[in-house]
Amino acid sequence: MLDEAVSFDEFLEEEGNDLVFLYESSKTPCPCTQNNVHGQYDRYWHQTNPAEPDCQGQGYFADVNQVNNKAFILPVDDVEEKTLPAGSYSKDDQIIYFSSSISLEGLVNVEYRGKVYELKNPDSYSIQNQDICQFGLLKLVKTHV
Repeated sequence: MLDEAVSFDEFLEEEGNDLVFLYESSKTPCPCTQNNVHGQYDRYWHQTNPAEPDCQGQGYFADVNQVNNKAFILPVDDVEEKTLPAGSYSKDDQIIYFSSSISLEGLVNVEYRGKVYELKNPDSYSIQNQDICQFGLLKLVKTHV
């Protein structure tokens, strides 16, 4: 049982699951944006330059920083419906509980057990105006990183 003297972050550090938060650190413009007036994605440029890297319609390539963290991860099926964050769910989705000190600014995705997830509907849990943790829905993006 969790001792009152042990904070959520201490318990998380001891018992939490290892995962990686992927943050976008900078953007490098794709060459497809260089030859048009608006500096936006150009599908035709990619069709005529198939050997060049594809920016997937973004108009840039994101440089991503990986930050190792701990969190509690639960399959959606193991969580009572009334306690789930808002949204629709699939069998591959997970619920994540993580430290309130983790910044979500620039967060792109979360890697966990060889799968990539997108954090949806993040929120925080507080007691008497003191942040205890953050939580949200992890929607599966792709398997086998």
